[in-house]
Amino acid sequence: MQNTLFGSGRLGLRLAGESQGLGVGSGMVQPDALGLGQAQQQTLAQLASGARQQAFGEQAQLQQAASGMLQAGMGISALEQQLLAQGVDAETARAAAAYASGTMQLDPYKTQAQIQQEQRGQNAGFFGSVIGGALGGA
Repeated sequence: MQNTLFGSGRLGLRLAGESQGLGVGSGMVQPDALGLGQAQQQTLAQLASGARQQAFGEQAQLQQAASGMLQAGMGISALEQQLLAQGVDAETARAAAAYASGTMQLDPYKTQAQIQQEQRGQNAGFFGSVIGGALGGA
């Protein structure tokens, strides 16, 4: 009698239907409608669980892709710094070579100017001694 009262009887169908949201306030539910409602709820629960798992999987894939892109960006940044350092070193070497080249090109003129200055000094010394000797002997 208890099984009939709360299991598949009218009160059981009414309680089961109202707990499932079927036939609220209308009294008893049809057993087919109750079965259909339960099947729909189970299907929706399974779909929600599957969708959640799929979303977590997609999120993990996106995190892995973002991590890979970050690593690639950091690698590119390190290469850029190395190239910049090499560029600065190359520019320093180029400037030193240009300075040395300019110095080498000016050396003959520098040497010639020194020779001319020494000659002027010697000429001045010679003429100074000649004039000094002429004035001293007079």
